[in-house]
Amino acid sequence: MNDHISLYIPAYNAEKTIEKSIESILQQTLKPKEIIVINDCSTDRTLQLLKNFQEIKIINNKMNYGLAKSRNIALKNSKYDYLASIDSDVACKKDWLEILFKTLVEKNIDLIGGKLIDKFIKEPANHWRSNYLKQNWGDKEIINPPFIFGANFLLNKKKINKLKINYNEKFRTNGEDVNFSKVLKSKKCNLYYEPEALCYHYQFDNTFSLSKRYWRYSYYGAGLKKLTFIRLIKLIMRQIKFFFKWIWNDISKKNYHFFKIDFFLSYYFIIFCINKYFFNDEK
Repeated sequence: MNDHISLYIPAYNAEKTIEKSIESILQQTLKPKEIIVINDCSTDRTLQLLKNFQEIKIINNKMNYGLAKSRNIALKNSKYDYLASIDSDVACKKDWLEILFKTLVEKNIDLIGGKLIDKFIKEPANHWRSNYLKQNWGDKEIINPPFIFGANFLLNKKKINKLKINYNEKFRTNGEDVNFSKVLKSKKCNLYYEPEALCYHYQFDNTFSLSKRYWRYSYYGAGLKKLTFIRLIKLIMRQIKFFFKWIWNDISKKNYHFFKIDFFLSYYFIIFCINKYFFNDEK
């Protein structure tokens, strides 16, 4: 049945992790028939490293299109009826794809995701991310979870194409997975979370890079394009509420080492919002 599976990895400036991601796919117990990397106009050594793998097909975007359009390019250019994907900073256990595919077929699922675990949680910023920005739904199987995280999944492409569903490209850098899941649910498609299909997140953040990541998740994940003054005030007030919520949660769980990160993430979020409003500064 692997003759029916394509897999793609969207990659932008992924020189630190892309080799590990590809190698984890090449070692799968159920190997995809086709492996595609969508190189989203990387400016680092990503493309050079990709050329070392004879087993993959490389699609080079003419410009940096972002995640949603890169995913649509994969949907259009992949050959087979089932399409899997992992992010370029994700490495999977050897049975990841086999578990997803078996569950998808047996339970008649249209979109299924596995459990992503952060690898470097000893570092404060990564530990914070694994608590507040985790990309999994826990240890139990879930039928029709709120959405399937884009970091690792398998979908029935034949069914998706029949319904003429694509990723909404206004969600350029974040939130495309949430919107895609929402559209599938509106079309009565079946979603599933399978925690036995494990993969690992090799992203390494410091406080500032985590602040930029949190900003992108919060702003672009909401699908916002134009930041009005009213939206600016609402975003700032919401973040202040989140700050106190984080502090209270960290006190109750004795995560005192998160206090500094709570403060700086909230501070930078407000600064990024102000820069976006006055200068349209992209972060």
